[in-house]
Amino acid sequence: MVEKLIRRLSNIKEKNNYRTLQYYDKKYSKYIFIEGHRYLNFSSNDYLGISTDVDLLRDFYDSIELDLNWHGFSSASSRLISGNPIIYKMLEEELATFLGKKRAIVFNSGYHMNIGVLPALTDKRDLILSDKLNHASIIDGLRLSEAKHIRYKHLDYDGLEAYLEKNRNGYENVFIVTESLFSMDGDIADLKRLVEIKRRFSCYLYVDEAHSIGVYGNGKGIAYEMGVLDKIDLLAGTFGKAFSSVGGFIATDDLFFELIVNFSRPFIFTTGLPPVVVFWNYFILKKIPTLVEKINKLFMLSKRFRSLLIQMDYKTLGNSYIVPLILGDSNKTLEVSKKLRESGVLVPAIRPPTVPEGTSRLRFSLNSLMDEEDIELVLAGLKGGET
Repeated sequence: MVEKLIRRLSNIKEKNNYRTLQYYDKKYSKYIFIEGHRYLNFSSNDYLGISTDVDLLRDFYDSIELDLNWHGFSSASSRLISGNPIIYKMLEEELATFLGKKRAIVFNSGYHMNIGVLPALTDKRDLILSDKLNHASIIDGLRLSEAKHIRYKHLDYDGLEAYLEKNRNGYENVFIVTESLFSMDGDIADLKRLVEIKRRFSCYLYVDEAHSIGVYGNGKGIAYEMGVLDKIDLLAGTFGKAFSSVGGFIATDDLFFELIVNFSRPFIFTTGLPPVVVFWNYFILKKIPTLVEKINKLFMLSKRFRSLLIQMDYKTLGNSYIVPLILGDSNKTLEVSKKLRESGVLVPAIRPPTVPEGTSRLRFSLNSLMDEEDIELVLAGLKGGET
């Protein structure tokens, strides 16, 4: 038996897809320190640089008198028992108002959210149609659901429509599921087209804004920026990216809210978030509208970086602050990542099974603390890594 388990590890080592844990010493501004060395950090989802903003953290702790009801480190129960402090109500009401929805419900993480919502809303008579590049938490949610599920070709809305033309009448409820900003390619879904498809075929539309909430649309996300937020049935977001915290949320209507509370197992059967985390999420949500300058800088820098990569004949995708550099081969990707690290740049080598075979890449996540000099450092490192 143990030989089989060892072989599984040996197989991924042979393909250079073996993962290990790495601990960091500290973070400061746009830098991360590992084993005494300082690196420019292109590996974080902290798009607005909030996680290293000491002044903001000080403001947070100075904002109210220390109180276990606000700053405690455990809710000590599930939310449906006694782990539901009033700060949850404040956060969920603020989220609903911010996003123009009737209700919002907070989960312990984006992963809990995506594995818990679709199974709570569907059964064997339903169908879920999910973009093939939706991230792993959505895929796991599909697996846990009793509904039939199909992963349609990435951004292939013609194919999606063709399937619905033939098969829509065979199901009671149909849910179309997509990310708005895709986390590995950095490209963006056509939410206007999806809204039209969901209207035409009487479907529900579930949009995961994990990587766009807090940045696009003055912080309200891509659906808001595209003018279709009010047409999205379930808008998913997380606090673990631009908000620099932890947790996930769904903004929706009364019916879906009640179904989630009553049937979502990851919501029902887990201890609530610590009050201090819930209050931090509320605190940052109130700050988002004031961060326009940071947001604009992030977009400007990302556009510049992608443009320079293209000028150097590198293959990249998308048009956001997630900038993938496609190198194809896992060995080559690891080698270039290593060379960049030697030059003071930390950027992850993303390999299968996270991305398809033959599409290994460096995934640059930019943040608003960076500047032109940082981009030049990366470009110089790339030139050295390719020699």
